[in-house]
Amino acid sequence: MRVLNPTRSPSFTTSQRVTTSQRVTKSLHVIPLFALLLWATTSPTQAADKRIWAFGDSITIGHGDAGILCPDPVGVAGYPPRLRQSLTIRGIDAEILYSATCGERTDFGLARIDTVLPLGGDVVILMEGTNDVSAGVGFESTLFNINAMAQKVEAAGMEPVIASPVPRGPLSGRGADNGKNYTIAVRLQEDALRENWAFADQFFEFYNREDFFELFFFDQLHPNAAGYAIMANTFVDPTIDAIFRQDLCAQVPPGPCVESDGVLCLNQGRFRLESVWENFEGNGDIGHAVPQTDDTGAFFWFDPDNIELTIKVLDGRILNGHFWVYYGALSNLKFSLLVTDTVTGICREYFNPLGTFASVGDSMAFLDPDIDPPN
Repeated sequence: MRVLNPTRSPSFTTSQRVTTSQRVTKSLHVIPLFALLLWATTSPTQAADKRIWAFGDSITIGHGDAGILCPDPVGVAGYPPRLRQSLTIRGIDAEILYSATCGERTDFGLARIDTVLPLGGDVVILMEGTNDVSAGVGFESTLFNINAMAQKVEAAGMEPVIASPVPRGPLSGRGADNGKNYTIAVRLQEDALRENWAFADQFFEFYNREDFFELFFFDQLHPNAAGYAIMANTFVDPTIDAIFRQDLCAQVPPGPCVESDGVLCLNQGRFRLESVWENFEGNGDIGHAVPQTDDTGAFFWFDPDNIELTIKVLDGRILNGHFWVYYGALSNLKFSLLVTDTVTGICREYFNPLGTFASVGDSMAFLDPDIDPPN
């Protein structure tokens, strides 16, 4: 077993971009369903590049990969360039921008992210928490800070991908038993499901592999080249999900709601609802609308007699100034439900991961700017 402690780990911040040199066209069956639904109206040659921020600490920089040690220049090591290559193979023309600080705790990351978000982008990958464990920071504080970063990303009009910290080595000192990392991973997954964020489970991706530390780690905290390849592969699907969550809302046409096979109009036609789904084999389609009452409707995916998703949009403005969105899923397939307020133009996307049965009640879904909520 090779155990090397980092020789250099000063606080250092750096930003650099990695871009794909060209679009690689693959057969359609390897491209995500949500991408295909978008490409039905947008030619791939006209699609804008996707800007993805890799935000984090020395693991994001790639400490321990190909001789890289913090604060060496970034752009050639770690998971970001490997993720870019994987996205290119999947047909996504991506630009990955680094913003990473060696030794950073999540409280410093929460402050620093305010300097990154004004630069714009589509997706922000949040990979922090390792240094909190090293410093003895309580896991509740770590979770609070990561959630707050994700909320800032959303407020800036981008999609977050939150990641659990990788496991720690047996000689790493604090947290060497991985109990705290385990708790953070489980809780972050719960937070992601509740808040509808894409989630990359880096902890269990390593922890469930036999001899993971001996095979995939450079030192007590950082992966080696093979480990960074695993990280990149783990980020691919959550990153694609985040990209197309944002793009789905961008494709909703402006104007009043008009009911059709794939569109529900609820609450006196103010709200436009659509759904797309994907099965375990990667096949899918749009959902077919079933109007029921003024505030309630449903979608079926295969058979009109087999309802898969029931939704209602309630007017709760008298109570809290918001319209509410409630839905119940009768399926564990992957799907997205798009709800658009045609008055304000605001679109919300509710995402259900593959293999998950879930129901959601969002009583803060759509604020009516013309209504003062009660005190």
